[in-house]
Amino acid sequence: MSLPAVITERLRAQYGLDPATLGEGTLRAAWQRARTANGAESNIAFETQLLRSPAKFDALVEELVVPESWFFRDGAPFAFLESWVRDEWRATTGPSRFLRILSVPCAAGQEPYSIAMTLLDAGLQPGQFQVQAGDVSVRALELAREAVYTGLAFRGQELARRDHHFEKEARNRFRVRGEVCACVQFRRCNLVDPDFFRDAPPFDAVFCRNVLIYFDAAARQRALANLRRCLAPAGLFFSGHADSLPMLDAGFVAAGPPGAFAYKFRPEPASSGTRSPLARRRTGRTRAPLRVTAPGLPVPAPAAKKSAAPFSPAANRVVADPLLSDARRLADAGVLAESESLCRDFLQKRGPHPEAFLLLGQLAAARGQVREAENLYRKAVYLDEKHPEALAHLALLAERRGDRAAATRLRQRART
Repeated sequence: MSLPAVITERLRAQYGLDPATLGEGTLRAAWQRARTANGAESNIAFETQLLRSPAKFDALVEELVVPESWFFRDGAPFAFLESWVRDEWRATTGPSRFLRILSVPCAAGQEPYSIAMTLLDAGLQPGQFQVQAGDVSVRALELAREAVYTGLAFRGQELARRDHHFEKEARNRFRVRGEVCACVQFRRCNLVDPDFFRDAPPFDAVFCRNVLIYFDAAARQRALANLRRCLAPAGLFFSGHADSLPMLDAGFVAAGPPGAFAYKFRPEPASSGTRSPLARRRTGRTRAPLRVTAPGLPVPAPAAKKSAAPFSPAANRVVADPLLSDARRLADAGVLAESESLCRDFLQKRGPHPEAFLLLGQLAAARGQVREAENLYRKAVYLDEKHPEALAHLALLAERRGDRAAATRLRQRART
């Protein structure tokens, strides 16, 4: 479904959220849950409630941003953080230096607690660092402060850390140990709010992963400006594969191994006459977006073996096929070459599918292959003309080359 225009505009203005990136199924389910919870008899009545009550409007936002995360998600960012603390941060700071890290959005606390556990495992003591964490969801923050999780919050190879940093409770529940909880502070925050963490000193590292893609262009710029302001000049920014292009456009360069998706401020030549990132942070000025050559026409999907069950745009976009599921898992872990191989194997065996082309496009973008990424996103849209994520990525690329009209058309296409 399409949300009422007045609700859509308020979501954009207040939270930066572009509903078109969420998909019709997500929007319909969130609207229905919120409407049922508020006892509204009709959509019109519910719309009136939302416009009159900030609390009810925030309840709808809660339904739209239901978080899913787990401890040490993706692995590589935490491994690089640990090595950076041991090999670089400690080597360039005195023994009394205090390490500060920001995690936003923090969902139900899995990421900030994982950061704290990583720093403890790196040899830091609780009094040597602090993790500040924030999220727009009050419900998620309540769960984060409770610090009790089920076995579903643990994946892969991290069971040893679970045994070390958690206390086992009844019914397969695990409580984060007090030593870890003492290192993390939570607050409600909004990434696009001008006062976002304005009262906080600069952070040595910022974690903000795979969320910018859900913002419209103006909100993404506001969020990045806020995050740049929060980051110390020599700090690390941990993004995700879906947000790699916005980071490069925002004046950052890659740092660390593939899969960590870590960035630092782009150094500028002293003779260029431009100011440093720190100077830009003080004045609030930002770099102009990069330009790239305009891509060619949309490329139709290549010939492939026919699938016994051809893709239908009306079908659920979440694919349960083991090959594609494993490809996504490898991409999230930063194992890009293997992820691409599985994706192409999936296409050869199952035939064209938009989710496979979407993932291949994200992998190409993570490698800086902008034209290839755009062609792959277009293939996804060729198969599913209203695919929200593919259209959002294409809109982002249109903005990147300065074509705001095309970006607007792509977002409107996702909403209709």
